[in-house]
Amino acid sequence: MADDSSPLEAAFAKIRTQTNSGVPAVRRPATLLLAIENTLTSQQSTSADADAAAQLPPQAYLVALLSTLSQLTTTAAASQAGEKRELLEATLYLLSLLTPHLDPSLLRSKAAVLSTLQALFPSFQTHAPALKSLIAIAQALLASLAPQQLEKDLAARSVFASILALTNDARPKVRRRAQEAITALLSAPPPPAVVHPYGAETASWILDKLEEAVKGAKRGGKKQEVVEQKKGKGKGEKEKPAIVIAGEENQGSDESRAIALLVFIKNLGNAWNDASTPQLLPTLLSTLTLSSPHLTLSALTLLSHLFSAAREADSISANSVKETLEALIAAKPKGGEGENSEKLTAGWIEGVGEGMVAFARTEPTGALAQTSVLFPSVLPILASATTPVLRQAVATSLDLMIRHTITDAEIIAALDLERPTAAKGKDKSAATSPDVPGSALVALIDLVDKALTSPRYAANSLPHVLGLAKSLFFRLRLRPSSSSSTRPLPAATSLLGKTLVLVGKMREDERFEWKREAEGVLDAAIKVSGPEWVLSTMPLGLEEGANPTRARAWLLPLLKPSITNTRLGHFREYFVPLSAEMFAKAEKARAGDKGMEAKVWETLVGQIWSLLPGYCEYPTDLVAAFDNSFVSLLGTVLYSQASLRPSIFRSLSTILASATSLASSASPPELLQAQFGLTPAEGKVALAHLKAMAPSILGVAFNVYGMLPRGEGAYVLTTVADWFAVLEPKEVQETYGRMETLLKQALAEPYVKPGQKGHGAPVEKDDTIPTTHSLLDILIALIPYAGPVEKQFFDLALSSSVLGSQDQAVQKKGYRILARLAEERNGKVVEGRIGDVVDALVENASVVAQGAKRDRTLLLSTLVPLLPADSLHHIPSLIPEAVLGTKESNERTREAAYELIVGMGRKMGEGGEIHRNKVKGMEDGMEDVAKATLEEFITMVSAGLAGSSPHMISATITSLSRLVFEFHAELPRETLSELLTTLIIFLSSANREIVRSAIGYVKVAIVSLPGSLVEPSLPALIPALINWSHEHSNHFKVKIRHILERLVRKFGIDKIEREVPEDDRKLVQNIRKRQMRSKKKKEANQAAEEDAEMDDGEAAPRPQAATRSAYDEVLYGSDSDISASDDDDRGAAASAPKTANRKSMMRKKKQEEGAYLHEDEDEVLDLLDDRMMSRISAARPAPAAAARKPLASHFKTDETGRMKIAEDESDEDVGTTAEAMGAYLEAMRGEDGHTRDAKGRAKFNKTQGKRSRADEDEEDVPVTEGLKELEVSGKRNKKFKKDSVRVGGDFKAKNAGGDVHKGGMQPYAFVPLSSVAGKKKNQRTDANITGHKRSGKGGNNKAQRK
Repeated sequence: MADDSSPLEAAFAKIRTQTNSGVPAVRRPATLLLAIENTLTSQQSTSADADAAAQLPPQAYLVALLSTLSQLTTTAAASQAGEKRELLEATLYLLSLLTPHLDPSLLRSKAAVLSTLQALFPSFQTHAPALKSLIAIAQALLASLAPQQLEKDLAARSVFASILALTNDARPKVRRRAQEAITALLSAPPPPAVVHPYGAETASWILDKLEEAVKGAKRGGKKQEVVEQKKGKGKGEKEKPAIVIAGEENQGSDESRAIALLVFIKNLGNAWNDASTPQLLPTLLSTLTLSSPHLTLSALTLLSHLFSAAREADSISANSVKETLEALIAAKPKGGEGENSEKLTAGWIEGVGEGMVAFARTEPTGALAQTSVLFPSVLPILASATTPVLRQAVATSLDLMIRHTITDAEIIAALDLERPTAAKGKDKSAATSPDVPGSALVALIDLVDKALTSPRYAANSLPHVLGLAKSLFFRLRLRPSSSSSTRPLPAATSLLGKTLVLVGKMREDERFEWKREAEGVLDAAIKVSGPEWVLSTMPLGLEEGANPTRARAWLLPLLKPSITNTRLGHFREYFVPLSAEMFAKAEKARAGDKGMEAKVWETLVGQIWSLLPGYCEYPTDLVAAFDNSFVSLLGTVLYSQASLRPSIFRSLSTILASATSLASSASPPELLQAQFGLTPAEGKVALAHLKAMAPSILGVAFNVYGMLPRGEGAYVLTTVADWFAVLEPKEVQETYGRMETLLKQALAEPYVKPGQKGHGAPVEKDDTIPTTHSLLDILIALIPYAGPVEKQFFDLALSSSVLGSQDQAVQKKGYRILARLAEERNGKVVEGRIGDVVDALVENASVVAQGAKRDRTLLLSTLVPLLPADSLHHIPSLIPEAVLGTKESNERTREAAYELIVGMGRKMGEGGEIHRNKVKGMEDGMEDVAKATLEEFITMVSAGLAGSSPHMISATITSLSRLVFEFHAELPRETLSELLTTLIIFLSSANREIVRSAIGYVKVAIVSLPGSLVEPSLPALIPALINWSHEHSNHFKVKIRHILERLVRKFGIDKIEREVPEDDRKLVQNIRKRQMRSKKKKEANQAAEEDAEMDDGEAAPRPQAATRSAYDEVLYGSDSDISASDDDDRGAAASAPKTANRKSMMRKKKQEEGAYLHEDEDEVLDLLDDRMMSRISAARPAPAAAARKPLASHFKTDETGRMKIAEDESDEDVGTTAEAMGAYLEAMRGEDGHTRDAKGRAKFNKTQGKRSRADEDEEDVPVTEGLKELEVSGKRNKKFKKDSVRVGGDFKAKNAGGDVHKGGMQPYAFVPLSSVAGKKKNQRTDANITGHKRSGKGGNNKAQRK
């Protein structure tokens, strides 16, 4: 294939690996594919290229496979079992993979193949794999045909009919594949047709088969042979060839066939012929009376789908919708117990809900009347439902009725009913009459309110009832028209006040289970009706004198995300005084040393001010509420309350963005007035009002930013940038003038290190941002709007006081300002003087701080593309700095240096002239003019190879590597070859830094350059690389091996081995073996993963490696299929089964998931305990540990059960103890014994014989009651530790400070130096770890205190 990564080549590559499969049906396609590729390759070329098969075009495969198909079909292979039939199946399988990837025009020219397929369908009627292959081939061919061919070609119609017949097949896989093919064909009609030519006939066939299956299901599944032939006739036209379905059998039960056809119609979606829907509806309704719940449920699901589609298009007429809905409502399933019965009821309810939406679209009044009848009958089902499916279906259906069947006229009429009846002069009882407008909505709301308080809905049904209340709030957001200037309130404020109170009481109960659903209702109420009405209905109760037990502080977090498009004056009138009152309480509590209480009041103050951004989002009274007094109040809070600053600055940004968006809106004013109560004209007035207040707001923001700690003022700068945008040019100049003056004064002060007095860091607040930093940050925010002062601004940043400052942060910000100004307005600020700017930057290179190098490099990358074609003589003066930047320790600085080098290369590649006498340092040279090219730039960079320091040479080689990687396709072959030959010489350098860079260049060259360019250099390259293959420092050995692996893959093992010295041939042989092992392991893993995919149906997701640039991937990535060591190979091989079985492990883990109840053996399980929920866990309980024996079990008892404690132990007990002690010592120190280290790992006794012989000579240690220490003596000079055993040691404190003596506590137990002084080799140390002498040969037998 032309593209090795194409899906077709990937499929063929997967098949080629199955030549050795043990399954004949899998092996035959692989064998046939290889045979075809060998034949085509031998015909195409005589060269033995291993990748020849990958270069074969798809057309060649098609011709070869069709030729094979033609030969096999002429020999009647399909009708006879044998090798030819098996070969025919393999041919069809390969064609099914190939045809979907071919060009439609090519397939259209092969339409004659349809005649062959027409004869093959009956032959393979009982062979499912071959049928699926035939369906795929036929789908690709039919999709390529034009409308005229589809209508007139008998073979095409016959093949389509064969596929259509298989959509009703009893085999699930065949049926699904056929349905997918028909759906794909009908969904994509051939242009210029809008509807597929076979669409109407397909729908007619499906309806006939569905009606036949439904009738069979009514008869109890009795089969009835039907032979039918459909003919298409037209008046005055020739008789069209009909779709004739031959060999069709009544397979499977009538019920299952009907269900399959119903699912098929649903999956067709928009491809279904809408004209056939009226004929389909009676058949669907007839299934509702059957005793088959599965068939009825499928019909109800399809009805819901059809009603849902009718909402978007007029696929069903109004009469059909009404009649169908009435029939569906009348066919309500009989209530029964069990999951199947509730599923059927859920399907009926879903169909009714979707039908009501479609009915409301055609007849709104009739739908409302029907809702008033259906809602009271469907809602009780929610209380009696026992399965989540039925509860969700009821909630969804009722939600659809609320949102789609309640009309605006009904809402306004309900508002009239809720007004005082005395003013209307009507009888109150008239509101309950169903004929009165608005009564249906009032009754519906009353039903929901009763359900909220009814015990019948108190369990799992209550969250769904709360969802209905939420839907009511959103539906009643309608605001009735009013003649007054004030904005009318939503209808929900008049109709849902009781509902809000009921939900609020539920939420207040700490034991209420569905708090999240209740908060959803409150959220909807706040969004629809506004916080002012909600708080008037449900006061916070935090005011002075309010009952603290009725406080609703939990409402504050709910208000924050829901407030929008409301009165800003409400915040000033209600929340500002409340916050002041709470702040006073916090101060009082703090004065009384009540820190916790003060913290609570401060938290409430913060929650109150966090509501301000919502009030500032499209406020309806911006001009009146956001006045000078309010701005002054905000400024006072900003200065005094640091914790409230983020909320206030976010509010300032929000109110400005809202006014700007409204003023520039292109929506109709009437629409904006209806939705937001605002118009674009009002937005323009508000924006002008805010512009007038911008200078004072910015002044406050500047001062506050200077008071903030370092790194915490990003939100202030965001607000400052937003308000800069609305300043007039004159105001921008005035603001910049003041900022410039302050900055120059701050820079004039002497700089000292942070922590000392000076402009760098004040003594009073070491964490406060310095003045110079804050001023520069504010000026950076001004850059996008600095058009009137950009040149003055640029000169300030370019001055030596900024770029030459000793404060590296000032330098960084200065370079950042220059780069941003140069990017704005296409570099207009440096137009005509870019050369002077570059010269000034080059002169400042010696004073650049380390932390400012990255920003300086980014500035140079911005300026280089702006250089005119006649000013390229500035580039040579920038090359040394850019080259050395590639060796910086900071990664981001290195990346910027690489981009600068590449940018200079691109600029040189664009052309131009370089005046050599204008190059800095060459002013006295000849007036020579060189043409700017990539080769010239490579020559300039290569001059660094003659540098005096290894660091410069290494940086030059690294830069050349990046340039070759970027421009290897544009550079001449001679230049690339010369570079490679030159840099191979550096591999013989004695400096490892230079060699490391040279190895990187070689790696880039091997990957990027063509093999014909690298191959001539192999005789010099390979020996130079081999010389470093034994060097382990800098990972040279691994890098050389990876390079050799690349060379082997690119040129073959023989060419590489020929150039390797005789003494190092083993390295190449090792690479060959490792490649073979890696190939086998890869094939094994691939096969295992394929098996896992076949078992699980879907491949498990693999972890993705961290992304990096393509150059870094080439330079630092190994790209090797071979692991770094043999140990890695073994480790990878050991982990292969784990990788292959990822899906199995995940499936096993999923099976183990569940809920477990943790309980104690000694505790009675109480399911009514409030703490029982905390004992439910998703983790499997750990097995119970063996219970510790009670203390009484260690003592003997008499006949009465009382304990017997002997005063003295008998000799038998002592003997038993000594025997047990000996067994323990034998287990620890014997020949077969082992010990454990600090990590718990077993360590076996290696000196088995020696230790055994030494232990035989040791004296026995008597175990007595008064033993104070354990003395062990031996004849061999062997060291070992032995702690003294003292009486009462079991009761010693674990964290004691030291040994206790008469004179006090000694801090440590140590060995005095006098006991080990003068120690010689092979001399026994008499002092043990306890400070006592050991008894042994030549020593004192009695321990003495040192």
